[in-house]
Amino acid sequence: MNVLQITQKVDDLIVKHNTRNPLELLDELNITVVQLMKKGVDFKFIPIPKEKEAEVEERIKGLGGSFFKAADPDNANSLFAVPTHQMEMVQTAVKQTLSNIIKEHPEAIKVKDGDRISPEDMPLVSDVMRRYDIPVYSFISEDGKYTNIVPAEYEGQYNRAMSAAMQMKDQLDNIDYRTFDMAGTLEKPEIIAKVIPENEAADLYKALHTNGIESVQFAEYGDDKVILYYPWQEERIKDLAEKCRQTEKASAEFEITVNANSVSIDKSTLLKGENEREYFVKVPNTHGMDHLILNKNDVSEINGGKSLMTKLEQDKRYSIYDSQGQYVGDREGSELLKLYDVKHKGVNKDTYIAEYGNRVDKIELFNKAQNKLISVGIDNSGRIRDELLEQGISPDTAELLLRRINDILVSKEDFAAYRSIFNYTVEKPTVVYADVPNIGDRITQTQLSELAVGKADMIGELPADDGKCCCFYDKSTQKYTLISPENRYEAVQRDDT
Repeated sequence: MNVLQITQKVDDLIVKHNTRNPLELLDELNITVVQLMKKGVDFKFIPIPKEKEAEVEERIKGLGGSFFKAADPDNANSLFAVPTHQMEMVQTAVKQTLSNIIKEHPEAIKVKDGDRISPEDMPLVSDVMRRYDIPVYSFISEDGKYTNIVPAEYEGQYNRAMSAAMQMKDQLDNIDYRTFDMAGTLEKPEIIAKVIPENEAADLYKALHTNGIESVQFAEYGDDKVILYYPWQEERIKDLAEKCRQTEKASAEFEITVNANSVSIDKSTLLKGENEREYFVKVPNTHGMDHLILNKNDVSEINGGKSLMTKLEQDKRYSIYDSQGQYVGDREGSELLKLYDVKHKGVNKDTYIAEYGNRVDKIELFNKAQNKLISVGIDNSGRIRDELLEQGISPDTAELLLRRINDILVSKEDFAAYRSIFNYTVEKPTVVYADVPNIGDRITQTQLSELAVGKADMIGELPADDGKCCCFYDKSTQKYTLISPENRYEAVQRDDT
C-alpha cells in the first residue's frame, strides 16, 4: 500500500472523527454545505450512479428533500451530501429508483447484503469504489450498517474492490497520523515541550526555582502536565529531572511503619484459648508466666487470620493472669508494650539499626536494599528531619520521607493524636501553569523530533521551513514519513512505498 492511499484513508478518518471540516477535502461540493456544517448542520454522504442521478434527484425533490451534489466527469458516481435529518427521505427516493429497476430488469442489480459495512468503514469503502469507478447505491439498514447495491455487470469488480478495501483497512489500522504547525525545524525546534507526571512537575518546578531558573514554563494540556524550555537548557533540565527521580527512588526504598500502641499477637505461639467473648493470650518475654484476657470487640485479625491486633494504652493498668487463668496482679500498658515490642520483620543479624529515643510509639523506616533500620520516636517533624539527615539521608529525600509519614498519620483516625506532635507543613510548591498557544503542536513536534530525526526508519527529507506538517507512522514496518500537507500527494507519488 502506498502513502497516497494512507493519506486518503487518514482524511476519511478525519471526516469520521470531525477533527477537520470534511468538505475541505471535497472541493467539488457546493460551498453552501461548508457554511452549513460550520453552523452545526450534520451531513451524510452517499454515492449515486450517474445514470440514475437525475431520477434520484427528481424523486428527492418530489418528496420535499434537499441535498447537494458533486459530479466527477471521470467517475461513474456522483456524491450527494444530505442533511442527516433528511437521510431517510433520500433513502426512500433511492429505494424507489431501485424498485423500478428490479421490476423492469430484476437480473440487472445485485444486493450486497453479505457485505454489511459499518459507519466507521464506509468512508474507506466509498473511496475505493470511486477509485475502481464502480457505480454504487448505498443506504443505511435498520442495524445502522450500510448495504451496497451494484449493477450486475459490476459485481466482479465490486467484490475485488471490497477485498482491496478490507486489506487496506487492516493495513491502515497500523497507521498513526498527526498534523502540527512546525516552529523552527524538527532537528532544531524553537521550544521543547514534554509531558511529565504531575508529581514530577511539582518537584521539578521547585528544583528549577531553587536553582534560579525562571525562564522554564509549565502548562496544562488536557489532563497532562507539560514542561517547556529552550533547547540550550535541555542538559540542565535533564540533570534536575534525574535528580528528582533519584530522590523519589531513594525515598521509595524505605518501608515506613508507624507503631502507635498497637501489638501483634501470633496465634500459633501466643494464643492459649478463647470463648465467644474473649481471647486468653500469653505475654511474650515473660517465660510463659504472664497472660492477658482480651475482649474480642477490641481485637482484629490480621495476616490472613494468622495474627491478632489490639491496642494497649500506655497509662492504663491491665490485669495479669497465670497459665491457669488465676489473677496474679496488674501491669501498666507502657510496660506491656515494651514486652510486645519486636523489631521489624525484615531485620536480621546483619541489619544496621539506628534508634532514636526509647519510646513504644515510634516510626520505623526500613531499607531492604541497604539492610538498614532507622527507628525514631513519634516526635516533632523538625527533630525527625535532623535524625534522618544524621543517618546520611539527603535533605530532599528526607523531605519526601517526612511527607510520606505525614500522609500515614493523616490517613488513619487512630493516629489523630500524633498529628499535632508531628506538626508537619507540606512544602510541596504550587505550580504556576502558563497559557501556551499551540501547545499540542509543540508537544507533537518535540515527540517527532525525538522519535524520528536521524533514524534509519525515516522516509524522505525533513521539511526545512516553518508551517503545517504531517507525519505518518506505520507500526507494522516502524517507518516514519514526514511531509508538508499541501505537497503530500505530490510527495507520495514520488515515493510509492
